[in-house]
Amino acid sequence: MVDQEPKRVVVNDKTYGEGYRLDGVWGVKVEVFPTAGVTRLTTNDARLVLYGRSEPRMDQGRLVFDSSDHHEDAGITQRQDGTLIGLFVREDLEQVQRRATGETRRAEHPRVEMTGRIGKTPLFHRSRRRTLVGRFPLEIYGERGQTTFRRILIFGERAERLQEEVRDGAIGQYTEVDVIGYLHEKQVRGRKGSRPVQEIYAVVITPTQKT
Repeated sequence: MVDQEPKRVVVNDKTYGEGYRLDGVWGVKVEVFPTAGVTRLTTNDARLVLYGRSEPRMDQGRLVFDSSDHHEDAGITQRQDGTLIGLFVREDLEQVQRRATGETRRAEHPRVEMTGRIGKTPLFHRSRRRTLVGRFPLEIYGERGQTTFRRILIFGERAERLQEEVRDGAIGQYTEVDVIGYLHEKQVRGRKGSRPVQEIYAVVITPTQKT
């Protein structure tokens, strides 16, 4: 078990950008890239990459990675003999997809439309049910020059279409897009307690038509 908060060391990665490494976690190399929402765990003979994660937190001797995709939380802990245990808690992804398309309790998740630039090339991964999930930050510029960021998630066939557009070069980093989706908010636990995080579950993502 980890008795105190691990030390943080700044790192940079060509794919995920700036992040930090946690030292003193049972000999596991833990690298966290908050902007990309990615955590990478490396041992002497294995590597595990977790997508869609908030920053890790200590909870009763476990290192916990809360999921920002609402369907997979993860954690690691150590047995007395020194071996590591990985723990996953999953939500039914079908329920997530129904919420994303507004099929359940739509009134609780307002429909939103917005235009902005893709801050980083969209990342894709398969859920444990093999459904494709895509995510990226959207930069939105206000009338007074201020910039706000929105977390965009897209699921299933819509994510597959977006992935094809990224591969073809039609959509990528800095592309201006129109997004239609549904606003979701959750509480994310961190080192300083819980904080609200908003995400957009997109149903339409298209390049902005220039007039």
